Amino acid sequence: MIYFTRLGVFLCFLCVEGVAYGEENRFIFDKNEYALGTLEEGRSFTFDIPLKNTTANPVKVISLEPSCGCTKAIMMNERIGSGETGVIRVTIDTAGKIGKVAKTIDVMTDASPDPFILTLRGLVKHSGGGVVDAGALFRGDCRRCHVGTNIQSKQGETLFNAVCFMCHKNYSPYKHMSKELLEKSISYGITHTSMPGFAETIGGPLSSEQISSLVDFLKNQK
Repeated sequence: MIYFTRLGVFLCFLCVEGVAYGEENRFIFDKNEYALGTLEEGRSFTFDIPLKNTTANPVKVISLEPSCGCTKAIMMNERIGSGETGVIRVTIDTAGKIGKVAKTIDVMTDASPDPFILTLRGLVKHSGGGVVDAGALFRGDCRRCHVGTNIQSKQGETLFNAVCFMCHKNYSPYKHMSKELLEKSISYGITHTSMPGFAETIGGPLSSEQISSLVDFLKNQK
């Protein structure tokens, strides 16, 4: 696990001004977005993210809600005085990820009923050749987002919405691909990308019949 906790590292974060999520919590903290730089796939990285209270009153952080299971967040000091800086310690597991990644954390405070949304962006590069760890997205906390529940009973469009839509919202690039290429890509993944193999034969969650139902669904899109 690698830690980036020094103030000097904080200064290398790319920070942008907060955007409106509602008038009440618009300027609770000074920054709402941080760039984490380039990360290596398959490792766990921990960052200390500073947030300065820009309000005239103390702010109490009630809870932190990351957008997915691969991201953990702990508030190091839950009460932040006016003009003072609090720290959120964030751990990101890059297993199974390649390319640009964006994670959000809903920061619930007593200053607003709406969350202050903190966005973390980074670039994950593969540590070697081949596809990413085919089973990483289907184990532990990642499974909740990438597979869900009762997956064995799903077919076609229902299956696509359950396991594919999160990353592939646009059908158009796939309907023109051959059935053979689609089946191979879904089954075994795509080299140098975040696309893992979903076939049961390599540790994925889908049967050959389910993969065929996905191919048929994509090819039938107009």
